[in-house]
Amino acid sequence: MNFSVASWNILADLWSYQMRLLGRDDVEGDVSTEALHWDNRGKCVVEIIDSLDSDILCLQEVEKFNFEGTLDPFMTSKGFKGLLQKDFSFIGCATFYREDKFELVSFNSRSRATIAVLKTKEEDPKYLAIGNVHFSSDHNNKVDDRFNQMRSLIQEIQKDLRKINKLGKASVLICGDFNCVETGGIHKVAYEGKLEKGYEDGEGVYNPKAAYEHPFLFKNAHKDANLPFTFKGRINLRMPPIDFVLYTFNSLDVTGTKQVVDQDQLDFIRDEFTIQRLLTSIPSCSKMLTKMPIFRSLSREESI
Repeated sequence: MNFSVASWNILADLWSYQMRLLGRDDVEGDVSTEALHWDNRGKCVVEIIDSLDSDILCLQEVEKFNFEGTLDPFMTSKGFKGLLQKDFSFIGCATFYREDKFELVSFNSRSRATIAVLKTKEEDPKYLAIGNVHFSSDHNNKVDDRFNQMRSLIQEIQKDLRKINKLGKASVLICGDFNCVETGGIHKVAYEGKLEKGYEDGEGVYNPKAAYEHPFLFKNAHKDANLPFTFKGRINLRMPPIDFVLYTFNSLDVTGTKQVVDQDQLDFIRDEFTIQRLLTSIPSCSKMLTKMPIFRSLSREESI
């Protein structure tokens, strides 16, 4: 099984427009209010999605109106099935998959996350569980919230795979906006399969009721790719990545990556990183965006 996955926080129209009205130039940079309207920005979003040409697409900060009015119709026309998070207040996660390559086994929603279990359309089908996440922000005050959201996600993935007798036999991806850097405790949970009570990192102290363990071991598909960091809109501040594609490395290998910004543009941006430099250095369509998607190609090892 070979497939590609892309993950992207597309920036909710709700936030982009409100921040503009509030004069939040520190967040959006030198971008006109007109450019931030979904009627204009949505065209650029689907243009970039189309250029990614991925088999699975995980989007965050999706609103119902732009899912139903723009994203789902476009992706349907390209042969994808769209799954929107259920029962969210304002913004949610949306997962799309190629219908000629995958079949849906199950789909459900958790707090700030969705889980889609897919199987390949092959004579000997392979199973893949995909967690699409947008964990709580407020980086220094939400460590327990993010841990609880990650734990809830992993527990539900276990339940979903156990129901179809595929726990330990299926591959797992967790994609999305983690709202914390890689030194955060939820990454320790992913990479080591456990977290002790009272674990402390640079963002705070984690206080689960007891030490937590789970059966999966993940790697960061972004780690060795040397591709763009997460673009966060803060003046004169280079932010490390907070968006990730994690994969179970006992069953999947990363076989390729796609760089959305070319290397010359990236070097120019990194030379003196400001949001204005970013917005005037990358392709014109992307000037309406504050984050770039991340794209990975993976393959399933046949031994699983």
